[in-house]
Amino acid sequence: MVQQILIIENDPDWAHMLDEVSSILGYSTCQVSAARDAINMLTTTNISLIIADILLPSVKGHLLFRQLRKNNVKIPVIVVAGYITPEVAESLLDSATNDIIVKSKFRVKRLSNAISTALINI
Repeated sequence: MVQQILIIENDPDWAHMLDEVSSILGYSTCQVSAARDAINMLTTTNISLIIADILLPSVKGHLLFRQLRKNNVKIPVIVVAGYITPEVAESLLDSATNDIIVKSKFRVKRLSNAISTALINI
């Protein structure tokens, strides 16, 4: 069974690129652009991994991840963000984010490794 990755990204170019890379690596993907849509997707689809930006409309990604952990959702999370402040990094660590990739330093190999590491225990 192909593992499903949920991509939560409101920038269409980044969403497309993350989708393409994940597909090339052999994963099935679904995309949403807002936290509310992500929550709906998580209730209807068997998701193995979340790749998400933290600057989302209406709800910041790190608050979404914290809420998921409070609700005992154990899906691994990889954050892909434009920048990370120390406060947000601390919040991401508190919400048990598996990895953080800064967009300005993005490399396909880095994402591939992050996905493999996150999914190794599933």
